[in-house]
Amino acid sequence: TAGGLYIFFKEVKLAQLWQDICQTPITIIIAVALLSLLSLLFRSLRLKLFLRPSPTATVKDLFPQVVIGFMANNIFPARLGEAVRAFLLWKKSGFTLAESIGALIIERVIDMIFFAPFFFIPVFFSDTLKSLHFYILFRYFKVTTFSYILLGIFAAACICGIMYSRFPSFVRRIGK
Repeated sequence: TAGGLYIFFKEVKLAQLWQDICQTPITIIIAVALLSLLSLLFRSLRLKLFLRPSPTATVKDLFPQVVIGFMANNIFPARLGEAVRAFLLWKKSGFTLAESIGALIIERVIDMIFFAPFFFIPVFFSDTLKSLHFYILFRYFKVTTFSYILLGIFAAACICGIMYSRFPSFVRRIGK
């Protein structure tokens, strides 16, 4: 953490940073703080949906665990906050370790799927991004190829969600 802070702040003029912070309207700062708390509340609700029903799996009980996990992500490297959250779910809420890890893996997969548009949408509208290539497994790929793959995964996830909302028993039978 100290190394990351050093790299981040080594070229920053602290006086200018402070001046910029002071010029930011207080309403913006309050809105960001409230939206951050709301985001954590929604994550707690989503985590409750992924776990089996339990008296210790209320949003009120899960919210502190989600907050502690995200705090740990900001302090420890390599997203160790996820391990902290799994540990808290296991020890504090009485879920098995497999249930705890499984719920967090599903949460990460859903996050990746629904954050994918932030990658593929700009690629389709920017000529500079379309011309980029990246290297995977001894081969160069165009960014647009990867964008089409992400678009397909995102569309499939949306279709699965719609199908599940309309025909839950049918989708569960297919899943089994």
